[in-house]
Amino acid sequence: MTVSSVIEGVLRSFLVRFIVIVLITALVCGFLLADEVALEMAKCGESQNARAPTVQIRTTSTQPEELKTVPDVRYSSFVKLTFGETVLCGMFVLDGAGRYRSLYFDTNGNADLTDEEEIRGKILEIDGKVTKIFELKELNVKFGKEEVKGIGLVFLTSGDSINVTVKANWCWQGKIPFDDGEYKVLIFDSNLNGSLSDESSAWVDFDDDESFGMAEMLPLDVPFLYGEKSYLFKVGNGKGGGQVLNFTTEKIVGCEKIKSPYSGLLSIIKEDGVVYARSLKGEFYLSKGKHKVGNVVFSKRAEDGAIWDMTYKFNREIDTEKTKEIPTPEPLVFKLSVGGSGGDFSFSLQTSQGVGMVTLFRNGERLGYPTVAIRDENGKVHHRFEFTPG
Repeated sequence: MTVSSVIEGVLRSFLVRFIVIVLITALVCGFLLADEVALEMAKCGESQNARAPTVQIRTTSTQPEELKTVPDVRYSSFVKLTFGETVLCGMFVLDGAGRYRSLYFDTNGNADLTDEEEIRGKILEIDGKVTKIFELKELNVKFGKEEVKGIGLVFLTSGDSINVTVKANWCWQGKIPFDDGEYKVLIFDSNLNGSLSDESSAWVDFDDDESFGMAEMLPLDVPFLYGEKSYLFKVGNGKGGGQVLNFTTEKIVGCEKIKSPYSGLLSIIKEDGVVYARSLKGEFYLSKGKHKVGNVVFSKRAEDGAIWDMTYKFNREIDTEKTKEIPTPEPLVFKLSVGGSGGDFSFSLQTSQGVGMVTLFRNGERLGYPTVAIRDENGKVHHRFEFTPG
């Protein structure tokens, strides 16, 4: 036996042992290799934009130092937004009652509002409430070395409120492979600072319809269950630059199926935190045993194409070996109570599961509270009451 044959035998034996150890480790741990998806910044479609991040900001009577020249108007209120390295400023023109009438915005970034077009607000009535919107379609902003052109912003105002809601029409997107297919994933920068590493949310188009129900929102840095595996999403920087979505998977040992009437998302409360479970083809897959469920989200598409989301607090324990289906609190009926000589009103949301903390959304917008009209025998309205949460 030569020296080379002895070395070859030792190496072959070592290689065989190494492969066996790797296979055993993979079987015991049930982990798959971590993977990553490159994310590209892109404009969102109209149905996706309903899920865009919103930021509550406050206007001020003090002119920002970034604005050097402004139109000479009697009543004004200023607003300043920060997107990455870009600061954008505008000025609302108010009427004598303090309501928003029009908007000047520094779209070219020259600190001068006198060369900007006056944007008149459009009045919309949503669920009986009057809202005025101001839309900006073409803005350029910088995130690090990357310049994004054609950003759109929408300002929503209501009455004399000084809170303004800003909706961006852009996001980061990529393709995520799952065992049952490959789906588009969108990452929204929730605080609009140009970074996905903080305050961001991931949405996966599981039904491939270019729209997003709330059950398709999956948290970052928090594990979620889908099918017979646990996934974990994290956002990081790619080796060649840009932002990537890193994800790892782990097989769940001993799964039980629980039926779901619609696409759904459960928050499973554990001792060391929260794990989310997302339904797969009308079924949740959970490990055997008892689980405490906190919140439940159901999504379904109506005949007119609208996406209805229903969220409610479950706050119950389910045993996967006994529970066959997650209950859905339908039908939903507003119940109104009138009492007292002064005509005091109260309302509740009555469901098949009783009165609970149920909230409804249509295409990402929260369903408005009912309006009560007091009419006489001729049908003329004498009083109208608007219900608000609180």
